[in-house]
Parts: sequence; structure tokens; C-alpha cells
Amino acid sequence: MDEQFFHAAVQKVVGNLPSATKSNHRNTLPRKEILRGYSAFAQMYKCGKRFVAPHCVCCAVEQNQLSLSHLPTDIHVIVGFSVSRSIRTAVERNRLKRLMRESYRINKHELNEWCEKENKNIVLLFSFFNLKEITPKKFPFKEVEIEITSLLYQVLNWSKTEKQ
Repeated sequence: MDEQFFHAAVQKVVGNLPSATKSNHRNTLPRKEILRGYSAFAQMYKCGKRFVAPHCVCCAVEQNQLSLSHLPTDIHVIVGFSVSRSIRTAVERNRLKRLMRESYRINKHELNEWCEKENKNIVLLFSFFNLKEITPKKFPFKEVEIEITSLLYQVLNWSKTEKQ
């Protein structure tokens, strides 16, 4: 079933790569939408529902299930990004976080619209793991975007089924 989401995301990204200039959606990622803090990340890893792509893992949980009082309630999707220390240098880890943030920023509109319509608050945490020992300097943006898009579709389908 995970392969089905991955292939659908590949078709969407490869077939019709969205552009920040052509879209009707406001493709921004303000600071208040970004998850911060050690305790927030620890809770996400502990109680989040996991979705897997070849190099990325996404933990998702409804905001009311977390005991974090500092999270804003007026924002429907809050997102965090992390990269495993198996990526040796900070420069490479920061590059991968930038790529993940950018691909999320471009593709977040569908999940945000659904959460606003259903009045749900979701917290996401995207983590990059170097399980296949890739060279991070040569890891292209398109591959990161395909994985993030596939994870977003998995989260969207999960949140739709959680409603019932």
C-alpha cells in the first residue's frame, strides 16, 4: 500500500511540478508553523503515527493528543524537520533540512486546506535517515520532493480515515 502512495506522488511531482509563481496558493512557511524544541520532538517520536518513504519518515499526531502548551491553536498544520546524525557534517544536514522545508512549502496546500475545512490541528515531523548510505551532496531536490509529497498524501489519507 505504501508503494501505491509513493507512485502516485511520483506521478504528481514528475508529471506536473508545481511552481511557487504559478500557484494560486500562498506558498510560505512562517516561523509560527515550524515545530521547535527538544520536548516537542521527543513527544512526536514517542506517540506519533509513522509513515515511511525510502529515506524519510513522517510522524503525525493530532495536536490535542500532545501535552505541549506552547503550540498555537490557530494554526492547523505545524511541522518539524530533522536529519539523522548518520549524515556526518552539519553542512550536509542543514542542506537536507532546507530541501525538506522547501518541498513541504511547495506541496503543503492540499493538507492545509483539508485541515482548515475539517477544523483539525495536526503536528508533523519529517526525519531524514541515511539508510542506503547515499551521498547527501548529490541527493537531488526532486527526489526529496517526491518523498515528502508521498508522505503528505499518506498523512492526508490517514487524517481522513481518523475522522470516522
